[in-house]
Amino acid sequence: MKVTSREIRFSGENFWFHPSFCPHGKNELLFAGQRYLGSDLYGAPLYATGSLTDGRFSVPAPIPSFAVCETPDGLLRRVFDVRIFDLGHGVAAAFGCAGVRTKDGQTVPLGVRPPGKAVCTFLFPNGVWSPMYVLDIAGETDWLRTACTQICPCGNNEWIIPFYGNKGTCMFAGEVSPHFYVITAKYRFDGEKLVFVAKGNDLEIEAGRGFAEPSVIAGNDGMFHLTLRAEDGHGYCAVSRDGLHWSAPVAWHWEDGTCPEMSSTQQHWLRLGKKICLAYTRRAEDNGHLMRFRAPLFAAETDPEKGIIKKETEIIVFPRQQIEDEEALYGNFHVTQVSDNHAVVSDAALFYKHGTSRLMVADIRPD
Repeated sequence: MKVTSREIRFSGENFWFHPSFCPHGKNELLFAGQRYLGSDLYGAPLYATGSLTDGRFSVPAPIPSFAVCETPDGLLRRVFDVRIFDLGHGVAAAFGCAGVRTKDGQTVPLGVRPPGKAVCTFLFPNGVWSPMYVLDIAGETDWLRTACTQICPCGNNEWIIPFYGNKGTCMFAGEVSPHFYVITAKYRFDGEKLVFVAKGNDLEIEAGRGFAEPSVIAGNDGMFHLTLRAEDGHGYCAVSRDGLHWSAPVAWHWEDGTCPEMSSTQQHWLRLGKKICLAYTRRAEDNGHLMRFRAPLFAAETDPEKGIIKKETEIIVFPRQQIEDEEALYGNFHVTQVSDNHAVVSDAALFYKHGTSRLMVADIRPD
């Protein structure tokens, strides 16, 4: 893999989080991101258009249907963890999770807060965003999330979209937390909305808060592959013939059978020709002091049906960065498949103490 990375800067404040890109128009990219406001608290989703060729983008503007708004009970509805994708025909989709916070940004206790929902909105060729609407799975809408998702096409204007949802509770960091499971569903885009078609089986693990933040890709052999965040020191993967019904998840491992330590962080897919690659963070020789080992950001070729990461192919997508005595954290990143031999990885090198981040974009192609 050949990596060319650069920093993208917008005018004004640059405390970005959750940056994502997708192809949009001729030789352009669509950007979506949120400003970091505090722990799991982000500003209203913004978008811009531009090009990586010269690094120039329009001034970020709000995604209207994802605006922060007050609920009847005096809470603020926010859309979190937004990711964008090209649906073809000049249409882009933004996915996120609608949830609530108090007006001063505090978390609402689990037993009190209204159910979270998976939401999306579309940017049409005329430059107009659609209203926000809620995605359902066989009629169910409550407690589903498309946080930091990665979807994939499956032909005939149909898409496999992975979700995670609540199934019971557990204790996490001294508080009652949802216990998560993962499920995928198939939708058909009819030109105006995504219409539910079918759902698959639940994927569960007892450890920690369960499985979360799944990402899916279609392989060159017609198989589908899923990668899963977990909280037992591993990342997991599963395989499916239809993108819905999945094998039992197995922990990602090196070719010698040992497993890289992945401390509760997401992984995403990219394709380079016939090679299916994974982007991820893990414990390395010199990052054990960093929260969840969230720098550097790695990528490597895989054998996804066997759950193997080919260690000899591993590269660093974004290296460790530092401002004075503070090191950057990565991990809430996005992968855009521009073509079969071209992927773009985006992340924000986050510096909590300095109140800033560096919006990093890597162009990845075959050697």
